[in-house]
Amino acid sequence: MVKNIIRAENECGINSSLIYFNRPRYPDSNLKLSSRFKSIFNFINSVDSSKHYVFHSVYNVKYIGMMLAILIKGAKYSIHAHGSLSNHCIRKSKVKLVFFKPVIELMLYFSSRVIFSNQSEFKYSFFKNTAKVSFIPNLIKKNDLCEGKCRKIKKIIFVGKVDYYYKGIRVLLRAMSEFITQHPDYILEIYGYGNSKNIEIESIPQSETDLNQLFIDIDKFNLKKNVFFRGPVTGKSKSDLFQESGLFVLTSNSEAMPLAISEALSSGLPALVTPETNMATYIEDYKAGIVSENNTDAVYEALCKYDQIISKDHAAYSKRALILFKNELDECNLSLFINKFLKSL
Repeated sequence: MVKNIIRAENECGINSSLIYFNRPRYPDSNLKLSSRFKSIFNFINSVDSSKHYVFHSVYNVKYIGMMLAILIKGAKYSIHAHGSLSNHCIRKSKVKLVFFKPVIELMLYFSSRVIFSNQSEFKYSFFKNTAKVSFIPNLIKKNDLCEGKCRKIKKIIFVGKVDYYYKGIRVLLRAMSEFITQHPDYILEIYGYGNSKNIEIESIPQSETDLNQLFIDIDKFNLKKNVFFRGPVTGKSKSDLFQESGLFVLTSNSEAMPLAISEALSSGLPALVTPETNMATYIEDYKAGIVSENNTDAVYEALCKYDQIISKDHAAYSKRALILFKNELDECNLSLFINKFLKSL
């Protein structure tokens, strides 16, 4: 997402580049990168008062020195939250709550702007100064649709990191265990990864606690015939998956603005989401799926609604999903938000 923003800023005539300490995992030859900084001292010496800096993360001790250097040298900075300022996120550990929160609040105080994906992400954050808020949503390119793809209406998919704290995995599994007692022909396929994106399904290490918990819960809730972990999915395989499935589901406790939901919608795939995904308003406004509170009973009822209503009128929901993506989530709209942010500085 950061690379998309930088690319859009350059297209808007802004000389924007990416500052990094560690080499990007997925280099992009078309993206202008600044020289890699080997240490914070290299960065401090390079600070230019004529530039505006944007932090795309907050949980890093280096940022304390970087923030001070920027302020001392008369430059300005903004913070792009990307979900990091949510109340749920900050409560994950005592280290975040006790050490990082005071530092982050200091960074927020001196920042020029604080950027959220949308109003919903701002709502679920602990930052409340509306005067400083700007919005730049996570927008993506549309998936290329293949004509003649046959959807498996009773195939539900989850795509993303298997993370029990953030993704509401156990709620989803419990709801599925109730749902399949009446609808045994439905399946849930879970695509994703754990702490490492490079995993072998046949030999998942004990260090992957959430993935191993997933297998325990699948067994515990008697889901072996209906719920399957498929591992990571990328590229054309992911695009095909979105186009052949019936429902995308994400029952998260905290997010920024998940790209997987946008990818699903761009393929005409209706979505079942919780308000904490920050995508609920889009889904409700366009009637492109279901919004459910993040508890077992509510998710179970949402699955039943999918079976009783959406599955019987799937083409209409699919069409509305495509309209939603075009109007709200297509990256061709990104420059509008970038220009609005730049004007606010």
